[in-house]
Parts: sequence; structure tokens; C-alpha cells
Amino acid sequence: MGIDKNQINDELTISDVINFIKLNSRILLIGALMGGLLGLVISMILPARWEASTLIQVGQLADSGNGIQAIGSQAIESPLLVLDRIKSKSFQNDVLVHLGMPTSEKDKEAESFRTLLKVKLEKSNLIRVSVQARSQQEAGKLIDGLINVLKKIHLKISTPTINRWKTELLQTQQKLETANSESIRLEKLLQTQDGSLNDLNFSRAALMSNILLLRGNEVKNLRIRESELEDFLSPVKTYETNQIGRIEISEDPLFPNKPIFCFIGFLMGLFFSAVWRVFRPVELHEN
Repeated sequence: MGIDKNQINDELTISDVINFIKLNSRILLIGALMGGLLGLVISMILPARWEASTLIQVGQLADSGNGIQAIGSQAIESPLLVLDRIKSKSFQNDVLVHLGMPTSEKDKEAESFRTLLKVKLEKSNLIRVSVQARSQQEAGKLIDGLINVLKKIHLKISTPTINRWKTELLQTQQKLETANSESIRLEKLLQTQDGSLNDLNFSRAALMSNILLLRGNEVKNLRIRESELEDFLSPVKTYETNQIGRIEISEDPLFPNKPIFCFIGFLMGLFFSAVWRVFRPVELHEN
């Protein structure tokens, strides 16, 4: 039983709706079940996709301030810039090339990677990246490739500064070794000086004492600089871009979600069966 033309023009009440459901419950149930079954079939036909995700910590360089002391660390690249970099098509193409995959816009795998790649900046300034692929292995490979390409870019940015610190540290250590050796030599010479108080011995001793004092100050400054450079290069202040923990891959396909597809199909089947039952009697009457 449906609703005639006069009923459609009148305002429906809750009792009208309840009566309509009671009178057409069988049709509505059949329609809903058919819709749910159709949703299940569609979810089984569509290709499954798994998701891989991880957190990325942007590498840091010691903030040397005025070159006197490390006052903290600064990101190799601002997290917001990293976010925009990952979203850029050129970076995504670099990842595909790194993995030996095509970059053409007409290639389904390449376009799927660009479309399904998600990136988000967390409150802790960590960057969450996720991507969906046709298998767990492929999803993990895509995330791993993205991390490797990003690490290479950041290494290229940070390597000149790190190499400069390492070179200066080596030179400082060599100077420190030379200054220490010179100080030891001067101390031995002073100890072997003749105890007589003639002018020559006194002048020589005074000169060596002044030189020894200068060497002592030099050694002190070199040790301070050595400590500063070691602080710059410490893993607490300077480190590479890397992932936090392991790459997480969903155990079950993220898409299509069978329960959701069934539920949507159920609702659509219920809706269309109700519409059909409402208007079909009108159509028959008009014919």
C-alpha cells in the first residue's frame, strides 16, 4: 500500500509514517537487505588498500649562536617547509624515481601514490605521513622510500656545516697537542736552568716563563673550543632526520571497509524502496 495524491499534499504526521512502515515493512526490509548485499558485493569487487604510516622527526643542527657556545638546536628545515616539500609534486616524483616507479600522470600507481599520500604536522612538531597501497609490502615500501629521499635532502643541507665543525675540531685537537708538547718542553727547560743568578740566566728564565704562560692560556682556549665543538656535534644537539619507531602497517585492508559499505547499502536500499513504495501507486493510477 502506498500514499495517494491527496496524502502527499497533506502534512504527514508521525502516525502516518508509522502506519506506512507497518503496511510496507516487508518491501522496506527486502529493499534494505538487497542494498546491504549490494554494498557487500561492491566492497568485495573493489581493489583492497592497506595503509602504512609513521612519524618523522626533522633533523637538528646545534645552534651555535655567536660561535661561542651551543645554546640549543634548530631544525635543519622548518617542519612547515618539510610539510610543503612532501606535498609538492617534484618531491613525490623523486620518491617514485628512487623506488624505480614511473612518474607519469597517466600511470595509475603514480597517481594513486600522489592522491593517497597524507601528511600532517603534529603538536610536537613531528610529522605524520601515511599512504595507502594495494598491498602491505607496497605501502611500507612507499613510506620507506619517502623517508630515505627526505633524509638525503636534509643530509645535503646539513653536511657542509657538520663537516666544517669536524674539520675545526680536528685542527683544534692538533693545535692542542702541539701546545701541550711545547708547554712540557718549556717546563723541562726551566727545571734544568742553572741556579746562578746572573743576568743571562735570569733573562732566559723570565722569557721562558712568559712563553709558558702564553702557552697555558692558549691551551685553555683550545680546550674550551674543543669542548664547544664536541657539544655542537653531540647527538643531543645534532642529528639526522629519521622516523620515530617503526613503520606501522594496517593488518586488514583500510579500504574498502565491508561493514561501512554494507551499512550504506542498507540505508540506500531502505531509502529507495520507501521512495518506490510511495510513488509507485501514483504512477499506476496515472497510467
